Amino acid sequence: MPSMIMRELIEVRQKWVCSQCGCQVYHADCVLTGLTLDGITQYVKKMREEAFDNHVCNSHSAKEE
Repeated sequence: MPSMIMRELIEVRQKWVCSQCGCQVYHADCVLTGLTLDGITQYVKKMREEAFDNHVCNSHSAKEE
């Protein structure tokens, strides 16, 4: 049975990437008007975690891009 590598969402140079394939998972490039700083932080964290949960590692590493 193949070993299962646990992947994590890690921050590298102010970008959030998959620890297994190096793919940038989420980049907040939208304008979040009408929210407090705490609200923006919570929203961005939620969106980043959802994107990571849905992320499927490719066989080619995004680090090469």
